[in-house]
Amino acid sequence: MSVELKLVFASVQEAANALAKLGAPTTAAPAAAKPEPAATPAAPKEAKAKEPAGTPASSSAAPADSPAPAESKAAAAEKPVDAPTYEKSGLPEKIKQAVGKDRAGVIALLKEFGVAKGPELKPEQFAAFGEKIDALIGAGDLA
Repeated sequence: MSVELKLVFASVQEAANALAKLGAPTTAAPAAAKPEPAATPAAPKEAKAKEPAGTPASSSAAPADSPAPAESKAAAAEKPVDAPTYEKSGLPEKIKQAVGKDRAGVIALLKEFGVAKGPELKPEQFAAFGEKIDALIGAGDLA
């Protein structure tokens, strides 16, 4: 398992300071940091002004905040894979079949689920809608 962290800093100096607090090597950061403060002198001062007010919160908040978005992105990436899609649910074919038999019934059923079109159905609605559309198709066979 690999974990990727992306940290965003306002300046190279701010990144070097954060890495220094963590005890990480900063071989490339000081060389790049020297021109940066001259170009944007206000950025490091603002960062320093913010840090003393909540130094423990600031240093612990940056690492704690970063994994959370990474975890939520990973969780979001897994949900679509695990969650059934409208196309894979078999509902498009069932709706087409039902429309051929009872268009008004299909429209009423979609309205019952609060949608105007099949693709607007939520994955948690697929099973219940599928049962009702099957009943509608079956009722059309008896007529």
